[in-house]
Amino acid sequence: MTTSHFRAGGSAPRSPVADSPQSIFGKVMARPQHVGPLIAALLWAMPAGAQQIVVPSGLDIALYDVILEADAQTARFRFVTPAIAPSGDNMGFVDVVGDLQFVCDRVIVPALHKNGWTEAEIVMSVSDQRVDFGTYDPAITQFFQPFRLGDENCIWEDF
Repeated sequence: MTTSHFRAGGSAPRSPVADSPQSIFGKVMARPQHVGPLIAALLWAMPAGAQQIVVPSGLDIALYDVILEADAQTARFRFVTPAIAPSGDNMGFVDVVGDLQFVCDRVIVPALHKNGWTEAEIVMSVSDQRVDFGTYDPAITQFFQPFRLGDENCIWEDF
């Protein structure tokens, strides 16, 4: 299985499984400077380390991590928004669900298509703070939503 893992903030991509990592959109790469321009724009454009995305609700949401499993055609996009924290605005899933669809349709679908992905399971996660992939911390609020890549939009899936 080929897995590629990218974090915003200029850190080098890491691929815990693959010997020759691929960029987020399937192009073979060895170093961050070989990352395609789209990934550079999505992940490394913000000096603070996370790419802010404007959503209809006005919620502050930022992309901070992307994990691709090319063999399984799975793309995981991880976002952070402090508003879902109990100490923040304490927004629930119902408050952010429209923004998840918007981000998937307007950001993820065009990016995947532009880079040759025609089929994919997309898993979006939103947490109130950054968390290492696969780590559970009961103090961190996290929402997950799966989608399937469509021609022009994300198709809602259930777990």
